[in-house]
Amino acid sequence: MQVSNLRQYSQGDYKLVGRKEPVLHQPAQPVDSLDPSLSQVLDQMNDCMRREGGVGLAAPQIGIPYRLMVINTGDGPHKLANPTITERSGHQLSLEGCLSLGGTMSVVMRSRRVKVDALDDHGQPTTVECKGFKACAFQHEIDHLDGKLMTDRALVNINTKKVLGAAAGALIGGALRGLPGAAIGGAAGVGLVWAGEKLF
Repeated sequence: MQVSNLRQYSQGDYKLVGRKEPVLHQPAQPVDSLDPSLSQVLDQMNDCMRREGGVGLAAPQIGIPYRLMVINTGDGPHKLANPTITERSGHQLSLEGCLSLGGTMSVVMRSRRVKVDALDDHGQPTTVECKGFKACAFQHEIDHLDGKLMTDRALVNINTKKVLGAAAGALIGGALRGLPGAAIGGAAGVGLVWAGEKLF
């Protein structure tokens, strides 16, 4: 594994990069578990996520090309390096927003449950198992680390600057009804998970 150098990113004062930045569209690099700046960078990413009002943040969203992410869906922060989904099951539709894609919401098919292996903020192995909204958040952030945006996977994309409230709901419903059953897992038992006003 290439040795990471997070020191150059340890000063904080992170800012979100624009949707056209190449770092958002390229796979991020693995992090060395012994990198002395790992904990500091993850702490500052967590501060940035809270400041921006998000529930998740991946390092490429702030211009850092490494496999780092933070998530807090209400049960305390997860600060992780090199996360990998090792198990997944079920399907669910997820209505998502993104800190990097202001003015856009997407309906994405996600796994209902996932198991994620990663390093914690001290470089130690850890495992997270989650379902529902939290599983969607993990999949969204790991997609960022793989150079994928929610719009790349979307069944439906919505410009929220043009379509709001009930009109957005009608648009989503109409679009999904027009999809082949197989495209949304046959629809049976597939619920819609909505992040509300929270962004990843």
